[in-house]
Amino acid sequence: MLVLIVAPMALPGDGRSGGAGREFDAVGAVAVTAGVLSLVYALTEKSWPAGVAAAVLLVGFVLVERRQRLPLVPLRVSGRAL
Repeated sequence: MLVLIVAPMALPGDGRSGGAGREFDAVGAVAVTAGVLSLVYALTEKSWPAGVAAAVLLVGFVLVERRQRLPLVPLRVSGRAL
C-alpha cells in the first residue's frame, strides 16, 4: 500500500504534458484491474456472474476514461474518439 502512495511522487515523469503534477486516475485503475481480473475468472471458471461483473467494470472504465483530462489509456482509435 505504501508503494502506491510513494511511487507517483518518487518516479520521474514520462515526458507527456502535466507529467510532474499529473494526478493519478485511481478510479480508472481500479475499474480496469477489477474488470480484467473478473474477465479472466469468468473465462477460466465459466462463471456468468463474473462475466457480467467484468462487462460492467470494463464499460465503467471506458466511461471514466472518456471524462479524464489525462486518461490511463487514450481512447482514440485511428483519429476518432470513442
